[in-house]
Amino acid sequence: MDAAMVPAPQFMAVLPPGFSAAAVTINAMPAAMLAETCNGLLRHIKDGTSTSAVSAGLLQHQLSAVGMRLRVEEIESALNALSFVFRGAADEAVSSEVLLAALKSRTALDDAACGTINHVYSTQAKAGEAALREVLSIGQLVDVKWKLGLAVTSSLCSNMNEGFVVLLLRVADASGQVSSHTVELRMPEFRRFASSVREMSAILQTV
Repeated sequence: MDAAMVPAPQFMAVLPPGFSAAAVTINAMPAAMLAETCNGLLRHIKDGTSTSAVSAGLLQHQLSAVGMRLRVEEIESALNALSFVFRGAADEAVSSEVLLAALKSRTALDDAACGTINHVYSTQAKAGEAALREVLSIGQLVDVKWKLGLAVTSSLCSNMNEGFVVLLLRVADASGQVSSHTVELRMPEFRRFASSVREMSAILQTV
């Protein structure tokens, strides 16, 4: 789809003053240096730290080493423009596709700069999603087997000849690795467990 046909994110409806001038500086930055700067700004935004993620003075020195003579004010303007893009995209949870289209159609950033900015945004977004999946992953139940037993030496059963249920659960983690877990329940515990399962089943049937 043409970038001009993709609806722009709300935060890009009106660009802040000085954005076009900042885009000139951003366009002139070497791709590797721009990517490093973008990574630092994004980490700063996600961490919510109060200290500056990227030093304008240090960046000025690094750019000077590659032949770019810029005033600190020009560099600060570029950093503010990039921060504006990343903060807005994060606040609105903009997809990388929509962000790239908006950068190309609504700003003076060239294709190379748009691509670098979008690549960093997309990479960090995917890394965050992967971390979230890992944190939230509780495993997928693959198989359940059970058997009844009569207590002889079970630590869970205080009385000899007391019945119990052994559940063998096979669970797959996020990577697909299957592990087995054994749970031994006394009859009162098993009845409560069975009652909970019946309640869950009844609720699911109404969904």
